[in-house]
Amino acid sequence: MTMIRSVWLIATWFGGPAVRAEESPAIAVHERSGHDDASANENHAVIAALIDSGQLEEADRQLRSRELTRGSRHRLAGLLAMARGDSAAATAAFEAARDLARNDPSLDLHLARAYVLAERYPDAIRLLEPVEASQREWVAVPVLLARAHIGQGRTDRAYEVLRRASSRFARNPAPTLELVALCANLGYLDAARAWALHLLGMDIDTDAVLAVMVALHRDAHALPILEQFATRFSGHAIVIGHLAHAYASAGYPRAAASLFRRAHALGGDFAFESADQFRVAGLHREALGVNALVMPRERQALQRFDILFEAGEMVRLLDLVSRLPTSAQQDPSVRYRMAYAHYTLGERAAATEIARGLEGSAFAGAARALLAAMGRLGS
Repeated sequence: MTMIRSVWLIATWFGGPAVRAEESPAIAVHERSGHDDASANENHAVIAALIDSGQLEEADRQLRSRELTRGSRHRLAGLLAMARGDSAAATAAFEAARDLARNDPSLDLHLARAYVLAERYPDAIRLLEPVEASQREWVAVPVLLARAHIGQGRTDRAYEVLRRASSRFARNPAPTLELVALCANLGYLDAARAWALHLLGMDIDTDAVLAVMVALHRDAHALPILEQFATRFSGHAIVIGHLAHAYASAGYPRAAASLFRRAHALGGDFAFESADQFRVAGLHREALGVNALVMPRERQALQRFDILFEAGEMVRLLDLVSRLPTSAQQDPSVRYRMAYAHYTLGERAAATEIARGLEGSAFAGAARALLAAMGRLGS
């Protein structure tokens, strides 16, 4: 994942770049075309609401049929294209709208966002840089400018833009969150942790906490900070699940397993992860207990097969084979472990037959070694 994409994905928790589809109720009358202004404004608001709520097909239908000014139609077409992920179409639509309304800062912001998504970073910088220092209303301006600089490989400039924004918008966590992501991506983990600590004193929601956990989940030294975030959202399964992932990444499987089990008890779907981490920790009894909660049953059976093999429970493993999906029963890794289970139980005829059937597979070498151990390599 490239730097710009990584930072973009981490930081979109605050709703794109802080502007919804409709942030200026009077935009439909920036230019006159003979339409009834009140009706055009009402139509614009209806379509913008549809886009905001994700009803894109209905928004498209309404956009084609309702009475709108030219500027409003272009703007809404751009918003719809952005919602569909079509940055090229969004850019064209916003540029057409801007030709009709040159002094509309909100439209400039939409266009800049489209430029960034389309990786037209110089165009975004040209649009945003002149107003970034003086703009104190929309935090999206410095955030988008920083993303454009990152896209150009100018991470030092991006850092300075975000640092200034974190002071200018002291109560808005967006710039600080971007700084956590940027520093973590660059490997400046001490700085990333420092900015994360700064976030602890701010009013943040679960999405922001998840973004921090994504940014720092591979930094073992960040675990105490992530614990503090999780304490504030201790009843949220997804937050506890992300904390568990951080512990797993740091090499603490037992702690991760317990946290995953807690997240599952809170209503999340983390039984598989919990059982897997108990397995990694060598706690097979606990792993099997949590595995009983895994759904669907096919996934449960496959994981149980792995746990039983590692636990040396070969009789139970062979009894489980009939419950595995048919495709899994023919998988070379499963077939080899079946052969090994028969071998450890003294059932050499069955072990030999299965092992010989693995010739030409990825487990052919292991199968030949097993045959050699039984003295049946050439027989």
